Amino acid sequence: MSNNTQVPDIKHQLILNAPIDKVWDAVATSKGLELWLMKNTFVPEIGTSFTMQSSPRGDFDGTIQCQVIALEKPHLLSFTWNGGPLTDLLVTIELKEKEGKTEFKLTHAGWSENVRPIRDMLDEGWIKGSLPRLIAYLEGN
Repeated sequence: MSNNTQVPDIKHQLILNAPIDKVWDAVATSKGLELWLMKNTFVPEIGTSFTMQSSPRGDFDGTIQCQVIALEKPHLLSFTWNGGPLTDLLVTIELKEKEGKTEFKLTHAGWSENVRPIRDMLDEGWIKGSLPRLIAYLEGN
């Protein structure tokens, strides 16, 4: 069996009851990302490196190294994700305006078989932690 077994991307899609500009501020500013994802040093500029801080686990200090690779306000943000055993992952957030609401698509791609348990744990984190916090932040007021 080859090492390149395709592990499915993490994909989530939501319709958020919030205007696209508000959703963009939540996904493409350091303050916004901190409210629903993690503490970070994000700067909305292509090529900029930044870090996000998750919980340390084992030998992993919790620091995720990222770099902005695509930024098209208010529709697209894409950044690399490297931390601990995770390398060459890519997070892409796509937004589309839908009659005053916003379609939110998240893709967390680049997984390999040797990190499948971490992929499954992070998918659960998106489902049970980050995305509900995003919804609560955007729709809670």
